[in-house]
Amino acid sequence: MAIYVGIDVHKRFCQAALMDDSGAVIRELKFENTLEGAHRLVNIARSIDRHVKAVVEPSANYWIKIYDRLEDEGVEVKLTNPSRTKAIAEAKIKMDKLDARTLAYLLKGDLVAESYVPTRKNRMRRTLIRHRASLMKMRVEVKNRIHTILDKYDLSYECTDLFGKEGLEWLRNLTLPEIDDHILESNLQILEALNEQIRSADIEIAKDAVNEEQAKLLMTMPGVDYYAAMILLSEIGDVKRFASPEKLVSWVGLAPQVHQSGETQWTGRITKKGSKRARWILTQCAHTARQHDPKMKEFYERIERKHGSRKAIIATARKMLSIMHVMLTRNEPYHGENRRLTMQKHKRLERIANTA
Repeated sequence: MAIYVGIDVHKRFCQAALMDDSGAVIRELKFENTLEGAHRLVNIARSIDRHVKAVVEPSANYWIKIYDRLEDEGVEVKLTNPSRTKAIAEAKIKMDKLDARTLAYLLKGDLVAESYVPTRKNRMRRTLIRHRASLMKMRVEVKNRIHTILDKYDLSYECTDLFGKEGLEWLRNLTLPEIDDHILESNLQILEALNEQIRSADIEIAKDAVNEEQAKLLMTMPGVDYYAAMILLSEIGDVKRFASPEKLVSWVGLAPQVHQSGETQWTGRITKKGSKRARWILTQCAHTARQHDPKMKEFYERIERKHGSRKAIIATARKMLSIMHVMLTRNEPYHGENRRLTMQKHKRLERIANTA
């Protein structure tokens, strides 16, 4: 015998339904979305039967602490994929209690469409990388505000990098009307603080990468540095959950859409269903790889001649990802590795990781 618990998660509270082996709902309760709330749910379920199974329907990131607490309590827990759980997604009546009951019923029947749950280590890694990405976005916004102030007075800096050492010195020595002078100084201070926080995040990511053998493996491919490798590992998780390179490519959203009518079939744009960060970093890697990897250069140029640069970059990114799947599953370095380039990347990684 077991107790099957369906949990519909929201920001402040969760709705749970407890079902027995016969399919009867023996208890329904609403509890706070807190660690203590999850602990109380487990105690109630175990007061009925010691063997407890649970399924959680996610809402944003509010499910994480509930999922982790249930796991810590020794509960066999699954995370459902709402878009694939048709019994809920297509229900005409949308109620929290109905969702929780349906989840419990699907769990009892072993019919839950599960979502992949990364390890806690990988979730923390992903959190750090996304934190850095948000800092980068904030820095772009600050730089744009500074450019707006300069445009207001038709001011321009002749050198290439306005935000390099000389450019920043030039900005600090500008004389503007009082209010804009104050705003410029404020933005420069924010920029300095953001630069420091980005450097700090870079160091933490590098420290993680130094001890990650799979990151070093990916770095044997031209165009992939430690940061790109860590983004891909954090987004993909366990590569073995993808049975083939094609499945990984499809998951990232780099596979072309296929349209079929009768006996006619044609392909369209990529699906873009999957990790935006993985797609973005792969296209950045492809731009670099076509310059430093003869194999990728030849492939890119062949596609570019037929379909243009945009499709060529996407195709190159897709090819690189397919090769990465093989590298990670077989634990093999890139066959076209440039050893000198790889050593340069490793030295840079060590230097950043050891920054005081």
